[in-house]
Amino acid sequence: MAQPILKLLEKTLDYTTFKQKLISKNIANISTKNYQREDVKFADFLTSNENTRLKTTESKHFTTGEVKLPGQGDFKIVEDKSNNKMSGFNNVDMDTEMADMAQNSILFRLAARRMNFYFSQLQTVIKGGR
Repeated sequence: MAQPILKLLEKTLDYTTFKQKLISKNIANISTKNYQREDVKFADFLTSNENTRLKTTESKHFTTGEVKLPGQGDFKIVEDKSNNKMSGFNNVDMDTEMADMAQNSILFRLAARRMNFYFSQLQTVIKGGR
């Protein structure tokens, strides 16, 4: 696994942690009058890089380009300005928040497992295949 992929997985873990905090904040404020639901945008980064390829270091590697990694400021908090008072107090919908939480959890687990696989492979190489 190349270094850019490791950085991408790290940013994905950062994103999912940040999003989990926002989802928790939305759920905690479900009965707060006039609270505006918040969300974080990171998908724009992922879609801008979906056709980007990785940089190669040897001629036997697939031909690729460079992945542009997001910085800390790439997670943008967006307030939902809709006037739907789904909970009776504000625009927070428990079903939407729970669906977002499930999706976020799956993305976190995927990134964590891929990182774990990378480091277990590295450990195997360091130990000489034992």
